[in-house]
Amino acid sequence: MAGLYSLLLSVAVASGAMLIERPFCDGVKKAGQYFTGSNVFCLSTALVNTEARAVETLAHEMVHLAQDCAGGGLQTDAYALLLSEQPPSVAAAEEEAYQLERDPRRVVELVRLHCY
Repeated sequence: MAGLYSLLLSVAVASGAMLIERPFCDGVKKAGQYFTGSNVFCLSTALVNTEARAVETLAHEMVHLAQDCAGGGLQTDAYALLLSEQPPSVAAAEEEAYQLERDPRRVVELVRLHCY
């Protein structure tokens, strides 16, 4: 599992992203957060306490990175859905991220495709 986390993190960093770790990212309920338009991830160390959870959380947030890049780049604060034909919305973006977080290698491909 550590290999998957290292792979995700290296791809995120290669895209220009920065990871910060805090006890809580934005309230006590979020395991992670991606700040659209800033290329910054936060990982909640109080909530993410296993490697499997770290992989799942980082993969989820990296989907948002790829959505951000696909929406016109990090300077736009816009995002696009990657695999869905639905119009972009916060709910659709979250749904897509929850579906894709289970396939970290696909997330790596999507970030490389849209952010490199």
